[in-house]
Amino acid sequence: MKPRLLIVMPFIIVGLTMWSAGCGGGSSKDKFVYETGTGTGTGTGTGTGTGTGTGTGTGTGTGTAPEHTYTCTFFVEANWGGNSTHMIPMSDGVKLKTFFYWPETPGQYPTCLIRTPYEHKMSHGYLPSTDYVEIIQHCRGRFGSEGEDRVFRADGWADGWDGFDSVEWVAAQSWSDGKVGMYGGSAFGITSFYCAAAAPPHLVCVAPGDVIFSMYHDVAYQGGVFRFRDVHTWMTNQESAHMEDEFLAHPAYDGFWDGYNVATRISKIKVPVWHHTGYYDMFLGGVLRNFDLLQSQCAPEAAGKHRLIIGPWSHCGCETLEQGEFTLTDPSILRDLDNEAVAWFDYHMRGVQNGVMDGGPIFYYVMGEFENTSEVPGWEWREAATFPPPGYANESYFLGAGGALTTTAPAAGTGNDWFDYDPSDPCPDIGGHNLYGNTGPYDQSPIEGRSDVIVYTTSAFTAPVTVIGFPEVTLYVSANTTEIDIVVKVTDVHPSGKSVLLAEGALTSRFRNGFTVEEDMVPGTVYPLTIQFSPFATVFNTGHSLRIIVSASSHDRLLSSPDAAQIRIYRNNGMPSSIVLPVF
Repeated sequence: MKPRLLIVMPFIIVGLTMWSAGCGGGSSKDKFVYETGTGTGTGTGTGTGTGTGTGTGTGTGTGTAPEHTYTCTFFVEANWGGNSTHMIPMSDGVKLKTFFYWPETPGQYPTCLIRTPYEHKMSHGYLPSTDYVEIIQHCRGRFGSEGEDRVFRADGWADGWDGFDSVEWVAAQSWSDGKVGMYGGSAFGITSFYCAAAAPPHLVCVAPGDVIFSMYHDVAYQGGVFRFRDVHTWMTNQESAHMEDEFLAHPAYDGFWDGYNVATRISKIKVPVWHHTGYYDMFLGGVLRNFDLLQSQCAPEAAGKHRLIIGPWSHCGCETLEQGEFTLTDPSILRDLDNEAVAWFDYHMRGVQNGVMDGGPIFYYVMGEFENTSEVPGWEWREAATFPPPGYANESYFLGAGGALTTTAPAAGTGNDWFDYDPSDPCPDIGGHNLYGNTGPYDQSPIEGRSDVIVYTTSAFTAPVTVIGFPEVTLYVSANTTEIDIVVKVTDVHPSGKSVLLAEGALTSRFRNGFTVEEDMVPGTVYPLTIQFSPFATVFNTGHSLRIIVSASSHDRLLSSPDAAQIRIYRNNGMPSSIVLPVF
């Protein structure tokens, strides 16, 4: 495998507000591991004495030692009605810069803790409530906090326990009632969710938005292809390029990534989690693929208590009707997530019966035609116990001659299509599931005429078709080289000709049998490549068509292969390339 070239492109970073302050930048089916510890303890036993009665004695027994503990040796006096800043010690002695915002009235309060890798410059906090002590803390190695910046590895359980230590430090203070909640979007949410997986005893609930389960699958690599633009830009902005190098040094999933994978610790999560995400968020897939597991395989005290909201948004985009190149018209997609987080905290930390646990537990939005969002199917909120909800059938659409996409299985023969991939002119991305650059739903027709792109389209639907869930594409491919990337996009073709992006997936051929072992292709040999996508929920309206777009690159969202290749896609009854959709 040849090394891939990093091509740096300029980007514009826009200002961010409130919930979205954690998103994108400030200044500058996984395996499961169930861990137990062992230890010794003292117990009581029955002794014998002269006469009758029972005596006490000592004995030894076995118990479960905690993975981590924190002892508080530093205490802070409240500055009621004001704010203050302190350096809070972690269990290894490293001190983190921490900002406090105090209620007016002295007393013991629950605490909202926000931990961030971005510089906090405001004179106030984020939480629109005076019923909590609000604490905002710079992560290790960031903006006055001591220690080495390891990009979230010290926020959970891998290279430190800073989230755990901070929660337990708060609970030991005289002004704390012993209850701590965490919230925020994107980076703020990642530190919250990682802390939940570290399982500090006094954490009561978390409300993370637009977060990840697995850093490998949801951030660093898509189908084994490095997510260059988002990772490189974020790391560069944060002056954390050393960690980009470390990500690139681990192209396969290994033990390094276990320290970034909440799915390895689902059984340890013992607090209710309120998730929020969008169909065009780059982190969406991990949240939805693991939510059912979170509900059922977390610690018993939290089982069934989690909630999930999925909207038609890009990353941290729930505060605007502008989505991609379209302006939506339904005001119900706008969410006030700060106040919704307060309601989550009020219920779980203050016992307020406000209905946040009613219904659901999944509230999801069904999209539809983007050019006309009124008086067409879709564009509505629904709720369900699982995603996708029950009642769907997996329907296959097969690749056919002349760019056809049909429910009829292909006949015998040797049908195939081919294209040449040129690394000096890779196919660009347009919109989609990005942190930087254009994000959200965009018309893909500008790339569909390229010579290195193949398009397959159904005939126009004669009735609305509802698709909710995870599409999956299997392509039978060969190449004249030992490694290729395959990028597939799913679009809704409107009567106007716009081909609006719904989902995109990628796979590098060397990870065709999983992400832990790399295997070269034999040139000329045909291999089935199965590409997974982030889910979506939409109604293809009457007169619309389903399309898949196949290429070998998505520049510079993904790091393009340096090797030229001729790629063939086979479509016959022995090699039936197809897309499978959950259709209702």
